[in-house]
Amino acid sequence: MINAAQTKRSEFGHGSLKDTIAAWPLASIAPPEFTTTRPRTPHEGQKSIPSQFGQKCDINSAGNTLATCGWIREAHGLLLQGPPGVGKTHLCVALGTRAIENGFSVCFYRVDEFMYQLKQDVDVSPARLKHKKYMASNLLILDEFGYQSLDRQEANLLFRVVNYRYQRGSIALTTNKGITSWPEVLAGDEVLAGAILDRLLHSATVLNIQGRSYRLQDMEANLGSVSRAAATPVAVE
Repeated sequence: MINAAQTKRSEFGHGSLKDTIAAWPLASIAPPEFTTTRPRTPHEGQKSIPSQFGQKCDINSAGNTLATCGWIREAHGLLLQGPPGVGKTHLCVALGTRAIENGFSVCFYRVDEFMYQLKQDVDVSPARLKHKKYMASNLLILDEFGYQSLDRQEANLLFRVVNYRYQRGSIALTTNKGITSWPEVLAGDEVLAGAILDRLLHSATVLNIQGRSYRLQDMEANLGSVSRAAATPVAVE
């Protein structure tokens, strides 16, 4: 059973994160993974943690630990959940960049690409498997969990990774699914879903980001600008 007292939860309203995310530059980290073991500054164009990040997240009792990478040092987890377009991936990649700056190794996958990689490695021996980047890195970021349901083999392979990394390395996961919906994503197996959640959420931080999609808002703003321009009368000389 998950110990709720050990899982830190924070609610982000759309406005409380909007200004912070809007100030971050666009990403240049290419899928399916990025990894390094030496400190470095972000490449131009990468997402980075702005100076106001800690202050904004302190209001929600979460960001100070995240921004200083203490959770990675302690091999704790991070779950970012919320509807599409509210900045989950943006925030996760920015935290990954901050981790790299602080000398941690980081590995990034979208979940569909991760499942493909795990199936490629299904026959790899345990002795070799533990040296894979997704097993050995300090932080493993899994993006877009829940958009597609996993079959039985994929769910079991995900458990193998989560179980191995438990208290060895951090996992940060973004999802549009509440945890009550995880069994339907994990091949309908409630027992397996419980086992994965138990390990992921033990001593984890859960950020629940709410609001409308930034992409839709940008599209609406652009359409509004076009409509206003079209409605402006043109002077005829």
